[in-house]
Amino acid sequence: MLLAWALTHPENSYEALLSGPAINIYEKSNLNYNQHESIKRFPNSIDKFICSTGWQTDWEKTVIEFCIDNNKDVTVYLDHWVNYRARFIYKEKILVPNCIWVVDEEALNIVKEVIPDVIKVEIIGNYYEDKIVNNVIDNQSLLEDSSSILLCLEPIREKEVKPILLWKNLLRFLNTEFNNCQFVIRSHPSGEPDGTEYLQSGLANFSLVQISQNTLEVDLNCCHTVIGYQSSIFSIAHKLNKNVMSYYPANKMPPLLPHQYINYIPEGL
Repeated sequence: MLLAWALTHPENSYEALLSGPAINIYEKSNLNYNQHESIKRFPNSIDKFICSTGWQTDWEKTVIEFCIDNNKDVTVYLDHWVNYRARFIYKEKILVPNCIWVVDEEALNIVKEVIPDVIKVEIIGNYYEDKIVNNVIDNQSLLEDSSSILLCLEPIREKEVKPILLWKNLLRFLNTEFNNCQFVIRSHPSGEPDGTEYLQSGLANFSLVQISQNTLEVDLNCCHTVIGYQSSIFSIAHKLNKNVMSYYPANKMPPLLPHQYINYIPEGL
């Protein structure tokens, strides 16, 4: 997300603090930047920082804290809609940046509710999503078939939810509502159990099923419906006028995503 924003603003010069997979991603980009391994080694002349967030690690939080403690202007870019407050809690205190960038009106409303101390919140859109949407639209002339249903799976980490029960309900729904259809399954990149094998075997008797080895753009171009749990791909699919469905148990727990265009599959079919 942050890289996609930077690539659309090439007129700026960038100093980058990178860790983990981000290093390889930035190295493959055409962005002109200087890489640093520690926030403390940044040139003192830099007073403007823009950073992403994480809620399970402290990497970005240390940067936000450093900027606050050293009177540096820091903007935080949120490219999603969940776990906002946890992304700003560090050492049992709330980190309040100068500004928060969000992708849409729904995200803005969530920020104002859960982090009311932030003075400035701006909607700047989602540059990463827009790039994918434009790539799909640009290649629609090459499209031969858009009849498949795309299953975007992910690990289910809520303690209140039993994954096998959700997968069974989803399988019943698919075999009832979409019998003899073509399914494309995108497994989650984490490699954690996400229902891929269960759904693949359960659909094989009634439908054509394949495990995707394609880019997201190709999969989106070839489908008319996207089904997932609470996937960030929903937003991209909606922008492409795809039917969006979720097997999240919305009748038992409040949905994680705030968007009204998501159609929730009922349980107990």
